[in-house]
Amino acid sequence: MNITVISYPLQQINYTIEAERSYHAGKMVKYLWVDVAQAVSDEYIEITYNGVVKRC
Repeated sequence: MNITVISYPLQQINYTIEAERSYHAGKMVKYLWVDVAQAVSDEYIEITYNGVVKRC
């Protein structure tokens, strides 16, 4: 199960984390900290987890 974090439009933040697969993997990730200071010129961040895209 991957967690992808990308900032737009310049993609100054762009990484994917491989979350361990297990029976309870969908409930394991409760908090995700993103250092938004890395996206100095970007306007928003998309976080994709378990097929769901959230835009911040």
